[in-house]
Amino acid sequence: MIGSVVYSYFDMAYDTIGYAWLSLNTSLFALNVLYEKHAVVTVDQTAVGISCYQNLLSLPLLVAGCIHSGELGLAYDTWFNLSMQLQVRSNT
Repeated sequence: MIGSVVYSYFDMAYDTIGYAWLSLNTSLFALNVLYEKHAVVTVDQTAVGISCYQNLLSLPLLVAGCIHSGELGLAYDTWFNLSMQLQVRSNT
């Protein structure tokens, strides 16, 4: 945190909007980590189960990001243009 403040203080090309987005991203990332930690502690799982659970918790953020950036349709089209062998391999 201190390093971020020092860096932004000496940044010659200071951009308020950029730092606002960076602050929002950092805050959401920290909240996501804290929520995952809470969820993992309250669920009795193995290490593999915890990893799977954490990945499932990140899916809503991934989908929201894809929808917001307009890449969801591109991902859908690209997926179905893959051969069946590559589709099956990527799911395992």
